[in-house]
Amino acid sequence: MKFSMKFAAAVLLSGGLIWFPRPAQALQTVTGNDAAVVKVSSRDLNRIALPSKILKVYTSKPLDVKVEGSEAYVKVLPTVDGPVELYLLTEGATYTLMLVPAPVPAETILIKAGQESAPPPESENYIREMKSLLRAVAGGRTPSGYDAALIDQGAEECPVKECSLVAMRRYTGPRFIIHEYRLANPMKEPRTYDEGLFSRPGTRAVAIERHEVEPGGATRLFRIEEVAP
Repeated sequence: MKFSMKFAAAVLLSGGLIWFPRPAQALQTVTGNDAAVVKVSSRDLNRIALPSKILKVYTSKPLDVKVEGSEAYVKVLPTVDGPVELYLLTEGATYTLMLVPAPVPAETILIKAGQESAPPPESENYIREMKSLLRAVAGGRTPSGYDAALIDQGAEECPVKECSLVAMRRYTGPRFIIHEYRLANPMKEPRTYDEGLFSRPGTRAVAIERHEVEPGGATRLFRIEEVAP
C-alpha cells in the first residue's frame, strides 16, 4: 500500500511553486545551535543562509520552502497565523528557528555556526519510527505496545469546507497517539487534499492515502500526535 507522508505539517521543497525576487540584504544574525526567535516577512520571500548544506527541512505549520545548497527561501502562506517552528537539518548540525511573521520587509537571516556536530542519529531513527507506525496502521495492524480502540460518533470539524472528517480508530502508545480518519469529499467536483491542512498543535506526522478524491468518494487520513504530559 502506497501513500505519501509529510512530517510536522507540510513542506514544499520543489516543483509547482512561484518564487519571488531575492529579498533585501538587511541581516538578522543567529549564532549557535540553540533555538532562536526571528522576525520574518509575511508578504515577501525570506532568505535563510546556513554554514553548511541543508539536508532536510521540517515545519510546524505549512510554509513554502525552497532549498538551494546552504540557503533556504521561505514564503509564509497567507493562511498561516502565529509563530512557526522551523527545523533545518544540515550536514553539520540541526538548527531550530521560531519564525514570527509580520508585515515587514524581508531580511536575510544569517546563521553562524556554534560548535558544529554531526546530525543526531535519533533524527533518522525518529523518521523511521513514524513511517513504521503509519505502515502498520495503514495495513490494519496494531503497532507493538499500542492499544487500539474504535471510535463512535467521531465526526470532527474539517479545516476546509470541502471535506468531511470522521475519526474511525485510535491507537494509543507510550509516546504517541495515532488517529485514523475517513476523509470524504462531499462536493460535486474532484478535490485534492494536502497533509498540511490537517496539522494542529502536537502533530508529528500526517499521511493521506489518496490525495485526489472523486465526488462523493473517500480516503483514509492518519495523524500522529504526541501523548500529552
